[in-house]
Amino acid sequence: MNNPFTFEETNVLCIYRGETKQETENALREMRELLTEEEQELRELTDSVLQKLAVLSDEAFGGLELHPDFDE
Repeated sequence: MNNPFTFEETNVLCIYRGETKQETENALREMRELLTEEEQELRELTDSVLQKLAVLSDEAFGGLELHPDFDE
């Protein structure tokens, strides 16, 4: 399966990924609620990830091969 997520989105997913798509969405929403106004870029990035997750099936989510690359 092709990964529909950008490099930055993939790294966010690697940090907040749960066992299921729903757990991942919940973790991202919880994190987003804690963001300050100064963290607008991370808020937008999180929103983008959540939008892409919303249209992704549970099966497709389970098939994602997410590998963080924090050095790029």
